[in-house]
Amino acid sequence: MAVIFVVMSFSTEVNAISKKKDKKTNWSSFDFSDLAKGKIPGPVKKRYSDVKRVFIADVVINQQVFSKYSKTSYGGLGHGSSKAKMEANLGGIDFGTYQNAVAEIYERIAQIYTELGYEVVSDAEVMATELYKNKESGKRIVAANASEVEPVRYGDGGLNKLVSVRPANKLVVYNDAKKDVLTKGGAPWKVYFKLANELDALVVGYSFNASFVDMSGKGGYFSTSAKVKATPYLSIYNGNLITLAPSTKTTQPTTGSFYQTEPLEGNNDGWISPDGFKTIDESESSYYWTGSANKKVENVMMVNPIPFVEEVSSITTGLADALTHQFISGIE
Repeated sequence: MAVIFVVMSFSTEVNAISKKKDKKTNWSSFDFSDLAKGKIPGPVKKRYSDVKRVFIADVVINQQVFSKYSKTSYGGLGHGSSKAKMEANLGGIDFGTYQNAVAEIYERIAQIYTELGYEVVSDAEVMATELYKNKESGKRIVAANASEVEPVRYGDGGLNKLVSVRPANKLVVYNDAKKDVLTKGGAPWKVYFKLANELDALVVGYSFNASFVDMSGKGGYFSTSAKVKATPYLSIYNGNLITLAPSTKTTQPTTGSFYQTEPLEGNNDGWISPDGFKTIDESESSYYWTGSANKKVENVMMVNPIPFVEEVSSITTGLADALTHQFISGIE
């Protein structure tokens, strides 16, 4: 099985907020409902409420696998500067384990829709659509068994790298270019809109982000040194549900959007490997009267794959449940 290490380049900082936990959170009894917000715009509510079929187009966890951070100290009055840098890589994650876990989240979402009275559209029906039959090799719209496609690796602008993990043995439809090339530009929801009309079904896509490390540091003016620290930090953040309904409106269809209101910090139960960070987790540079001094530390944070993925799955499943119920309650 493949192992996640580092991937490509990136940009904005991970949105997870470092918090101090006093005790373990029991996710099986945790109330996720207050963390899900969103709405279907009033003018299109009837289109949603009239349809009792749903296609789950995508369920994805974007796993952070690399992070970097730096701080600079400036002595002031021409006395030079110093800079400390930190890089951290995620090691030990097994893709097969992760994909199977996401498949279980997919199944739970399908179960919720069934319990709420919806028919879940089959893979065979999706494969019979014109959109699926006419997909071209080389296009960035992927409609395939998630187990058979290369995981999407991307950067958020420079500070982080992520790998998108999708469910094993499930048909998914997603855009790995972050834009809709099949419809000559525009947002990815245009593909979902086509599917909604072809299938006469609601089309939904779920995405979540997962972190493994938190970076912090100090520096600034009139400081004698810069310091950066990397701390193991599992969190789920930026959970999102996008929805489309069939419509005769062919341009700019209105989407429903539901989102996670704040990040959730995971428990540290066993997911950090005894190896932990393979090198020291602190980078400090001393202040120099002339010129500058840089100190850079690179870490590999090893995790125990099964406890790590179980913790991510427990939180993500609860959020997916809350987002789904928020969506359905908003159209009934």
